[in-house]
Amino acid sequence: MPPAANLLQSAFWARFKALRGHEVFGFQLSNDRDQVALRAVSRRLGPELYGVYVPHGPELEPGMGSEGHHLETIAEQLREQLPDWCVAVRFDLPWHTPYIDPDYFDEDGEWQGPPAARTRELRMNFGTENRQLRKAPTDLQPPDTVIVDLRGPEQELLAAMKAKTRYNIGLAERRGVHIRRGHEHELDSFYRLYQETSERQGIAAEEIEYFVDLFRAAELPPGEPHKEPHDRGATRPALYFAEYKGRPLAAAIVLHHAAKAYYLYGGSSSEERHRMPSHLLQWQAMRLARKAGCKSYDLFGVPPNSAHHHPMHGLYQFKLGFPGRVEHYRGCWDYPLQPDRYEIARATAGMDSSAYHI
Repeated sequence: MPPAANLLQSAFWARFKALRGHEVFGFQLSNDRDQVALRAVSRRLGPELYGVYVPHGPELEPGMGSEGHHLETIAEQLREQLPDWCVAVRFDLPWHTPYIDPDYFDEDGEWQGPPAARTRELRMNFGTENRQLRKAPTDLQPPDTVIVDLRGPEQELLAAMKAKTRYNIGLAERRGVHIRRGHEHELDSFYRLYQETSERQGIAAEEIEYFVDLFRAAELPPGEPHKEPHDRGATRPALYFAEYKGRPLAAAIVLHHAAKAYYLYGGSSSEERHRMPSHLLQWQAMRLARKAGCKSYDLFGVPPNSAHHHPMHGLYQFKLGFPGRVEHYRGCWDYPLQPDRYEIARATAGMDSSAYHI
């Protein structure tokens, strides 16, 4: 398969998911215009019900009005190549939302989110033959994120930050915070901060083996079903710590892939928060990404807007302090291959988790 521009469609991510026990599929498909390369992984949809999940794919966004037809064509081609146990194909689309006209913004310029699922389904199924596309009960990747353009001079990036963020970066330096590159054998230290943050925010945490496998995936050669040149070193996780007097206060795992940097996981201590370690940590990660040739830095997930009642409002404020733009994507869409069994799956809790899982 050709190299993927998107991390979650990469050979690296396929190896990682294989380590996590997923069956990994690689496809080369044709449509009316071009060739489509896709990777998918097996995923449990409900009790004894399974489907395949296409993370951030297809990568190429079709023209307005043809999106549903494009997905239907791909799903029907996949039907012929997938095992009998596959109930549905779930596409986690990296395509921008079409709901960006003024009706979807309030008087303060805040995006209010997409319309109800049924309205979106009517639009997505326009031009399809079977009208089977369904908005998934949950989005597995965060559909809203912040992308920082790293291509300008460093001083311009600093100047474009919100004043409070820029001040906190300097404050962290003045208060003795130091950023360093960590090593895989220090994942225990990262995990303590990550777990503490998960508990503080009331969100589910991965097991530490998840992160061990993430680093292992960078070292493994490709195998079935990838059949592609070895890309070891092309995508590699980096672990960063923000420390004060040698004690970790915050940590982050960042991946570089195809001139893009992705901040995927992080954590921070409840202690010494006045030293603002996370602000300096993110800024240094961006600087190192620029030095490595990355053109953008994906902060990977924010609430859809700055609504104060959202439980992640603080995260929104933190990430929007950096000079990024908010991107709104379409989220997960299902194409049932076995409609009756799919409806059973939708009715189960296993298909209705509210947590993001990458």
